[in-house]
Amino acid sequence: MVLNLIFFLFFKGVLGDGNLTECVAEFKNIILNAPEAFSSTPNTYAKMFSYTGKSINQLGRFEDCYSMSKAKYAIIEIMKAPPILMAICGPEVCSKSNYYDIINSIINSTVTEENAELANFLGLTSDINQANLSYSMIFPESYIHSRFHDLNGSAIAMIVITVIIVAISLTGTVVDLIVHHEEDTMKIDIEETGIGKDDYLSVPHGELNLVNILICFSIVRNMKKLMSVHIDSYHPHLHFFDGLRVMTMGWIILGTVAGLYLYDLPLANYMKVKQTLKKYSSLSSYGSLLALDIMFWIGGVLYAYFLLNSYSSSIKHWVQIYLKHYLEMVPMFMFTTFFFWTLARYIGSGPYWYTANNIYSDCKDYWYSNLFFLSNFIPNGTWSKCLAHGWFLSVEMQFFIFTPLLIWIYKKSPFSAWVIIAGLISLGSILGGVIADHYNLNVSVYGPNRTSYYNYYNNKPYTRMPPYIYGLAVGFIYYTSSTNNDDKISHFIIKLIKNTVFRYASLFLGVTLWIVMINIQFDVYKDPGDDLSYGKWSQERTSTYFAFLRLLLGLAYTLMFTPMILGYFSGITMVLSSSAWTPFSRLTFCVYLIQAPIINIFMRSLQYPKYLSKTSAFCDWLALIVICYFFAFIFAVFIDIPAKTFILWIFGKKSAKENYYEIND
Repeated sequence: MVLNLIFFLFFKGVLGDGNLTECVAEFKNIILNAPEAFSSTPNTYAKMFSYTGKSINQLGRFEDCYSMSKAKYAIIEIMKAPPILMAICGPEVCSKSNYYDIINSIINSTVTEENAELANFLGLTSDINQANLSYSMIFPESYIHSRFHDLNGSAIAMIVITVIIVAISLTGTVVDLIVHHEEDTMKIDIEETGIGKDDYLSVPHGELNLVNILICFSIVRNMKKLMSVHIDSYHPHLHFFDGLRVMTMGWIILGTVAGLYLYDLPLANYMKVKQTLKKYSSLSSYGSLLALDIMFWIGGVLYAYFLLNSYSSSIKHWVQIYLKHYLEMVPMFMFTTFFFWTLARYIGSGPYWYTANNIYSDCKDYWYSNLFFLSNFIPNGTWSKCLAHGWFLSVEMQFFIFTPLLIWIYKKSPFSAWVIIAGLISLGSILGGVIADHYNLNVSVYGPNRTSYYNYYNNKPYTRMPPYIYGLAVGFIYYTSSTNNDDKISHFIIKLIKNTVFRYASLFLGVTLWIVMINIQFDVYKDPGDDLSYGKWSQERTSTYFAFLRLLLGLAYTLMFTPMILGYFSGITMVLSSSAWTPFSRLTFCVYLIQAPIINIFMRSLQYPKYLSKTSAFCDWLALIVICYFFAFIFAVFIDIPAKTFILWIFGKKSAKENYYEIND
């Protein structure tokens, strides 16, 4: 396509004065010298021809073109998402207005045999003087240099803060090694999974002073906490959450990678995207949108169980729980927000890097939405794109706000709490269907109303409720199994699960239901239609799907995992409870926060277009899992663990069981 543009300039010419005439003459020189591109010593014009992309989404050779004194790398962006663009290593004398004049002259010219293919691609209608083309001209090196080259004040401030944190950590490490504090082994449940009675976040022994504060930041100590193994005996049946969380995190990363491939990156084989989505092998990629429901379900189980274990009628106790939970989550969330918002733009490079800051587009106006965990409602009830995936933490915090109240009700009247549980699950189901119908949502996130799907359905607590509420119910059951409290419904379920036939039927039905809910989407994806409307299902059927989606997913996880929580299916739980999972599970919070920014940096720093295939996607996914966990380890050791250790110290050490309220994040 790019060659057609250049040949059109050469054969037809473009009328113009001044710069435009010189620009066209330079383009003609590129064509005349094109054969020299194959010589051992090509001249400047031949190199410009060689460094130009030869077809749609071919990015040419950006760095080589950028290094030439008489050349300027340009991109004709025809579509943003999915990207359709043409890359040209053109003459330096050509301005944006020159390119617009040249392209518009092609659009408005008569469609001949010479330019028919180009005219057809650019969107000419049957009326040769009217075009439906909308495009933009971009000079990436100028864009990147003006915005991402010199450090601004906020970037410098973030670097200073980071250096200070590293210096404090190094100082704390030296102090820790010198002082050699002898500490009592504390069995507390504060690790990232919320389930291990070890010293993962044990605090220094002694008074709150400068030495002990520095020890909270000790790199050696924090690495040991991260790598420590479970040694508790109070709730060993929850250890299988380790493996479950790590596998779920891998699924989430797959979704991030796949989303970039299918919607945000220039693909050499872009024409095959629709065909790829129709293949069953793509199911795991777009099905990853449902992965976070597992995290919500696990969170519900842990919150219910541990809050019940630490129950107190004291108002001060519950104020501390709210405050402590907020303070445990906010340091890492806000550090990640400011770190990548201010510095990510300076880390990557390449011809497509001009799109790099899109993930932080709302930070200037709405950074505070992350601080208060309201990013899924700001602005105007929609969704902030300031660290866009942070909506999950906002929803989680909003769930946590009403959870202690439900725990209080359960302690007073278990039956009333179960009635509320049933009501909230039903409400979430009803609202899911109503919202899907009101906004005409589509099963496919690549179909129409994609923005509405994220703004009004995917990121809202009331549509996400069912899996979390199911998790709370399972937390009630597990608490009852360990305390024998007066909860007749929990006792009845426990009695059922003791029955071998029912137990295996529960596992089988849970797995089957999960497979059905994951696979049912494929019926829509396999038939996208010529206009990519994904309109196989009627709106009524689509709304019904959204009404029951989270309800049935939550039920599937409950049927599958409740017997395991109660100690059955030891073969499965033994594998998922392996100590090999534990350090990676503790990194889940950090991995989730950094995975989208890290993946954006690596994927958008491409020098050549991506080629969509199972092999290339798998290799990128596997490599990025390793990269994300590597950087999550650094963030955990320097930011997350020290912050949680210090907060634990402020709130005081709690005994392992009676006064326990250290909760999973």
